[in-house]
Amino acid sequence: MENSLSDKEHETSLAKDSATDSASDTGAGLHILVVEDNQDLLEMLCEMLDMIGHMPVPAASGENALELLQQQRFDVLLTDINLPKMSGIALAKQAMLNAPDMHIVFSSGHGPHIHSYVNFPCHMLTKPYELSQIQQLLEGFLVRR
Repeated sequence: MENSLSDKEHETSLAKDSATDSASDTGAGLHILVVEDNQDLLEMLCEMLDMIGHMPVPAASGENALELLQQQRFDVLLTDINLPKMSGIALAKQAMLNAPDMHIVFSSGHGPHIHSYVNFPCHMLTKPYELSQIQQLLEGFLVRR
């Protein structure tokens, strides 16, 4: 079994090994807005997404993410649910107003029950998740392009 996202070395190695099977092979990765208030996790996640062929843009808060959403178009919003001042759910609702075709992925340690709180399509990654889980999810978005 693969180690969790918190085992950076192992995940980095897996990302490099699986890069040939990743979005980079399609010639066009996804433009992903990554929102996470834990700076170490934000940097690690963006690094891994970049290694598997995607184009991550980091945001450390919901407010920062809203500014970036005004400036750029994203294929995916990958956001923690528990953010200071503005929850990931509130952020996603705002994002969907301007970009209803954007894929929404929530990450949380609280489990998959989030679907009962939102009235739009979304996906859930329960922390700690494995790189292979997020890679599989993102590859599914590429297929639907």
